[in-house]
Amino acid sequence: MKHKADITIYEQKDSDPYGNGTPFILARKFVGKEPFAAMWGDDIMVHTDKDHPLCLRQMISYFEKYEPSAVMSAIKVPKSEISRYGSFDYYSKKESEIPYHVRQLVEKPSPEEAPSLFANACRFVLTYDVLQELRKKIKGKDNEIWLTDAVDRLIQQGKTVMAPPWVGSTWVPVGDPLRWLKANIVVALNHSEYREDVSKMIKDIGSKM
Repeated sequence: MKHKADITIYEQKDSDPYGNGTPFILARKFVGKEPFAAMWGDDIMVHTDKDHPLCLRQMISYFEKYEPSAVMSAIKVPKSEISRYGSFDYYSKKESEIPYHVRQLVEKPSPEEAPSLFANACRFVLTYDVLQELRKKIKGKDNEIWLTDAVDRLIQQGKTVMAPPWVGSTWVPVGDPLRWLKANIVVALNHSEYREDVSKMIKDIGSKM
């Protein structure tokens, strides 16, 4: 049986503070004090290996087992790209029994300042703790309100935050024209109806360049 999705769209006003933390402040009245899943709208996650659960399902499993204040999906990126994302610093296995336990989260660090090459990606499970911290509207880098800053402040307050990598899905950020093109290609190649034609098209174009 098909069910219609119950979707509420809330428009952010120009007068609202700028930053990727602001939408969470505005959505507070919809989620109340319940834990909730969050996904960036300009990131695509393509489920390429059906032997593994969806990335978000994996994040939810970590949350259900450990009940941290936040579960942030993580992926290792080249050193040249870490400045585009938040970077995680983890406790060692000797320091914490919680897997992927985050010691610090740094927003868009330079390659030299990044604590690791594990980047803050596009799927999260967050709690009321995060919303309460964001409500303080503390501005950070470029005078913006950042989700990563709020989560890092919770870490420094002693709250548990996890950032596990996932398996079985391909992450495609769509933040510029080249990545938008890549996203379309990845989605098409993952679809049996289009895979053969798209592969042939790419080879034909390559042979003519």
